[in-house]
Amino acid sequence: MKLKSILIGVCVTLAAFPVAASEAAELGLGAAEISARAAGKSASTTGVREMAGVHTLTPLLLAATAAVQPIKTAATENEAAASRSGEMAENRALSEIEKLFTYFEEVQKLTSAERLQEYELLKRTWSQDRSEYMRLQLAMLLSDPDSTFHDEARAQSLIDPILKEKSPRSRLRPIAYLISILLAEQRGAEEELRVLKEALQGEAERNRTLEQKLEALKTLEKNLIERESGNSPKTP
Repeated sequence: MKLKSILIGVCVTLAAFPVAASEAAELGLGAAEISARAAGKSASTTGVREMAGVHTLTPLLLAATAAVQPIKTAATENEAAASRSGEMAENRALSEIEKLFTYFEEVQKLTSAERLQEYELLKRTWSQDRSEYMRLQLAMLLSDPDSTFHDEARAQSLIDPILKEKSPRSRLRPIAYLISILLAEQRGAEEELRVLKEALQGEAERNRTLEQKLEALKTLEKNLIERESGNSPKTP
């Protein structure tokens, strides 16, 4: 009868074990706590007396959970490490984005001579550092329409690799996209300016033509007046 009670208690404990393991996992408990929770749940079902023999199986339960627990702990640590790595990369990208915006603002304050010096410095740095950060920094400088070295085509060629990159996607791509929009607006403004210049040139040409016609009419009128004066009868 005692053996039967022990067997019943063991079965109840094993049945309660998955539930206890799930609850303990949510709470971050270890193997000992899992077994204790399983024993506690089964005790409420079978009674304390029937659980007397169950305690002899506690080492076996601990061994079983100990075999599983390290795997879950290692996986959790790997996930945490990956999460920390992702956060660090994101923070680094945000820091670089902030620096690029600050650089763009500072460039606007430079004189033409200072901008030229900065451009020469960036060219030398670019020959040794081909990072995305340096690529975007140089593209920003080349996209400045007020500089003597303004080069939209080269600036676009610098950001195209970042814009066309599919996987893995660059965290600095938003900056490249903004520079691309800026260059597109500049091209649009330059095209409008070209059309206006052509219109002004056409208008100036028409004005010159009208002036020539007006001068021709004045000359013709003068000749007619002189001719009429020469043909008029003289008064005796």
